Amino acid sequence: MTPLSPAGVLCLLPLLGLIDCEAQPKNEDIYGGMNQNVTFSTGKPVTSKDILWKKGKNKVIEWEENLYPEPRSFPPFINRTHLDTHTGNLTIFNVTSSDEDEYEVEYGGVKGNTKFTLKVVAPLPRLTLNCTLTDEDIIIWCEFTEPYYTHESLVNYTWQCTEAQCESSTLPRMLRLKKNNLPKKITCVATNPKFEETLLVVPSTCLPAHSRDRWPLGLSMLVPLLLAGYYADVKKIWTTVLGTPSSRSTDNSELNEMSKS
Repeated sequence: MTPLSPAGVLCLLPLLGLIDCEAQPKNEDIYGGMNQNVTFSTGKPVTSKDILWKKGKNKVIEWEENLYPEPRSFPPFINRTHLDTHTGNLTIFNVTSSDEDEYEVEYGGVKGNTKFTLKVVAPLPRLTLNCTLTDEDIIIWCEFTEPYYTHESLVNYTWQCTEAQCESSTLPRMLRLKKNNLPKKITCVATNPKFEETLLVVPSTCLPAHSRDRWPLGLSMLVPLLLAGYYADVKKIWTTVLGTPSSRSTDNSELNEMSKS
């Protein structure tokens, strides 16, 4: 005798009034971008001429060919939904956070095999990078320029650069780099299921100016000093040879007096 499977054992329990043997729908998370469109896909064509979509216990849209040839929507989904009567797929336009909930479809009063949970995410704010210096390291934090409260747990941070240091961060938003081994550039990437923000930075800009580029900075200060010294020396020689304008004027006057006498 073949032993009963776990499912078979469970299906005997309704005889005792302990459990409902009806197949439970699977759950699927659906992500929609704020003010964008989202589609709940049933995954296969349907033959039923009676289709009803619900949000929780409230009707979203229904179609019953014998009663009304076109699907009809219910508030607050009027003029915001489309039902594909061949596939049973539901599309909602311009979704907002108030549309979040569980959605499921019924065919002729029989529930479908999937329950959809809609989560609406907003666009991500712009990113900014903040630096903290230690004796040997630069710690770079990747942060948003403004608060973001829409499903924060769905936000992921990654770092992109050619160095292995980008793979050794213990915190997603933090990157620790060695001052003596800085990559030329790094990129912080923040994503949620619908949006992405990136920011590229040159890590050396986190260092103070005097330690970031000492030699060119020294040259930039030295050249004006050399030019100033050179100009002073030339002026001194010129004055020694030709005299000042006032002394040359005095010498010319004395010569004129001598010529007259």
